[in-house]
Amino acid sequence: MAELPYIWSQGRDDVLISILRLLSSRNVATSRKDCLELVMHFPEIFDELLIIITHIDRSSYHPETIADAVALKILMFLLQCPRAWLPEFSYTRLPVPETRFPSGITSENEEIKTEWTASVKLWKMFIQTPTWESNFLRKWNKIEQENILEIIVYVTLIVPCPLEVDVLCSSKLRRRREESLIEFEPLSIALAKIIEERGRMRICILRILFNLTYGEDIEHPLLSTNSLFPFLIIAYSASQKIPGERKAALSGRHAEGPGRRIAYLRQERLSEIILTSAPNVPNATPIVCLRVLAENITGPLLLLRLLQRIYETYGPDIASCDSLPPNTLPHDHLGRIHQITSNVIAILVLRNVVGRRIICERDSVLAELQAASPPSADILSGSLLYLAELALQVIRLHECSGSQGQEWTGIYFSALEEFVSLFKFITLIMAESKDWSRLWWFGEQTLHILKHSDPAVKERLGPFWEENARAGIKAAEAKLSNLEVWKR
Repeated sequence: MAELPYIWSQGRDDVLISILRLLSSRNVATSRKDCLELVMHFPEIFDELLIIITHIDRSSYHPETIADAVALKILMFLLQCPRAWLPEFSYTRLPVPETRFPSGITSENEEIKTEWTASVKLWKMFIQTPTWESNFLRKWNKIEQENILEIIVYVTLIVPCPLEVDVLCSSKLRRRREESLIEFEPLSIALAKIIEERGRMRICILRILFNLTYGEDIEHPLLSTNSLFPFLIIAYSASQKIPGERKAALSGRHAEGPGRRIAYLRQERLSEIILTSAPNVPNATPIVCLRVLAENITGPLLLLRLLQRIYETYGPDIASCDSLPPNTLPHDHLGRIHQITSNVIAILVLRNVVGRRIICERDSVLAELQAASPPSADILSGSLLYLAELALQVIRLHECSGSQGQEWTGIYFSALEEFVSLFKFITLIMAESKDWSRLWWFGEQTLHILKHSDPAVKERLGPFWEENARAGIKAAEAKLSNLEVWKR
């Protein structure tokens, strides 16, 4: 009967996994509208998910439980943006007088409008849930305070014997499982699952917070600026440098156990979520229904967005104020807020984001594109779009910071160049996959960004990017017109 707690805990995991699979099997093009209908029928779902997320602890009989991680993924699925789109661009996606839509794209535009409206309604319903902010902060702190070394020592096959320092003995967990009639997965696999799911819980929290900083339109976000201050510390913590590949490789040479701590930490911080759904069509390629990139991208994404909101409300001088705004944080956090919002820290983060993180991730995606068996076009374009979103946050932070220094300007130029080049690669993938409507819209957005850029930026970039965008738009319009004629 000793296995009953384990069986119950594993059953709970399986139920939550089944719910996530059921949600992800829906039509991704209308998933926001479907999720809104689900939540309206079961309005208590947010409360129940938060209870699972916050109150499940790692048990001695089932330390590799992923119930809290799966519950966070379900919450992330419910609160994500419309598929393969940027929150900020969802505003310009809506029909405006000066926008000229080609034939064949009007119905899809209305679909995106409906999906965006449903997303905003879901966010509104979630933030009405009592104590959601404290639950997020409590969960983040629990993950941070959970000693990864203790997890390694407890779960790994061999641990230091507490009675004799130089003697190794089997862990209690291993001995108990060896004596059980149930077949368990190897403890090394269980440990890898624990490490990866810790990382996925972190990025789910970061991405949900990022989405909630938006609203029905740019000028009216759902959350006030003052309510974002507690999350600034989380975002800053998630933007720190992760252990390098070489150092992690050296750590990984150790035997299974505490010597691999650095390798496990890198594994945790590079965990990502890409759930795909195969359409019910012969030979169809998988479509991504949930995507959250690793913490080295999602962490700075949230940090830059929060800094943008704070700069827009209080200006960059917030870093030198004598007190914090009301209803934000206790006064003893003043020094930490000064540090995070300072111009020096902003420059360091921006330089690292533009000069290293975006470039490294972009090169990694392009290498996958050129591989013998590349991932689907939806996976590749979505990853590039995520990086474009990060570059866009750099651009927006520069615009609201009022900084005109040479270093700020250089970072801004580099970010804009990366943004436009990422869109170029996305449009190439869209053309290859014959997704003409998205090819048209991303070309239009590239022109929109270039049109409202500083003349010095246009001169530095040259005419190539604009000509490339116009060529994509022209090709997409021709294909969409042909499709419209064929439908008739």
